[in-house]
Amino acid sequence: MATTRHDIAKAMLEGLCFELLINLHTMRETGIDVRELVAAGGGAKSAPWLQLKADILGRPIRTLRCPEAACL
Repeated sequence: MATTRHDIAKAMLEGLCFELLINLHTMRETGIDVRELVAAGGGAKSAPWLQLKADILGRPIRTLRCPEAACL
């Protein structure tokens, strides 16, 4: 009962990161080695979200000068 909204939101973000980690492992098994990720869109504006991804994935994540590059 002590779980807060913040705890649940963070757990959801962590789950998304671990799902991406599974995808990266699958890609590596097929010969694709992803060493760096590039973030674009709304999520690229959140430093804590990017840091969480980088920590879980063990890879650097960089952003573009124009974070909304996906629509360009």
